[in-house]
Amino acid sequence: MSKKGMSTVQVNEAESPSSSPMAEKQEYIGYTDIPSSWAGRKKLRVLIPTCAFYFLFTFLTTVTVPTFQQLQEVYKASYAQINYSVAIPALSLAISPLFWTPFADIYGRRIVCIAGCALAFGASIGSALVKTYAGYMVLRFLQGWGAGPASTVGLQMLQDIYSELERGEKIGYWTAAIDLGLLFGPLLGGFAAIPSYVWPAWLTAILFGILLISITTLMPETAHSAYIDGFSTSFLNFKSIPRSQKTRLWTTTVNCFRMFAYPRVCLPVMFYCWTWYWVRTSIRSIRNIL
Repeated sequence: MSKKGMSTVQVNEAESPSSSPMAEKQEYIGYTDIPSSWAGRKKLRVLIPTCAFYFLFTFLTTVTVPTFQQLQEVYKASYAQINYSVAIPALSLAISPLFWTPFADIYGRRIVCIAGCALAFGASIGSALVKTYAGYMVLRFLQGWGAGPASTVGLQMLQDIYSELERGEKIGYWTAAIDLGLLFGPLLGGFAAIPSYVWPAWLTAILFGILLISITTLMPETAHSAYIDGFSTSFLNFKSIPRSQKTRLWTTTVNCFRMFAYPRVCLPVMFYCWTWYWVRTSIRSIRNIL
């Protein structure tokens, strides 16, 4: 092969996309405004709302626990029925990331966080106003569905902006947020329930409202591909970002089930997550009876 032909092959190979993580990382070298090169102060505009969102992820499930007795009287339901108001949003939190994550890959992280937070905000207001047990349970489910992006999309955003050397510490803050949500949910809910049983729901709505304003006005888009090829995201972006053509809405669900091909990994993780959440919420419910 001639030198000219060899150079042509090298150029073509350099221009062709590669599926390896290292190649994907290398293709962003030379772009000065990608999220991983942002200043620390700008990264805090992502880290703080992301941790706050993950805090509310579990806060919303347990904040109503101190009002179980009043909810029984208002909705004329048994304790077991009211206890489902913790299980229903928890179920929604478990499955909703499968819905939200593909949209975050196609349209960007920010718009998905805004949509989820807005849904949780509206559902929280509705849960404070609803007068029927069925309506209350539907709204509790929608609360959990709206908070879903806090888990997978939130982690995506931290991976977008922090290097491997920084990421461990920042994910530690993010993980602590979900634990603090479980801790402060019943605590703050108990204080909020002193004037009325609906105030824990209003407190949740207020917190989601503040977070929604913060995400909308302060948090930038973090998907790297949104900063290349001359693409510019609008205030509320509804256009697919570059290089997202391979993402399909079912991609996350398929990858989730593919994980079961590795039982040594998935089974210990599932057991740990199940017992961690079940033990904590069950103890809170039992203490409410006592």
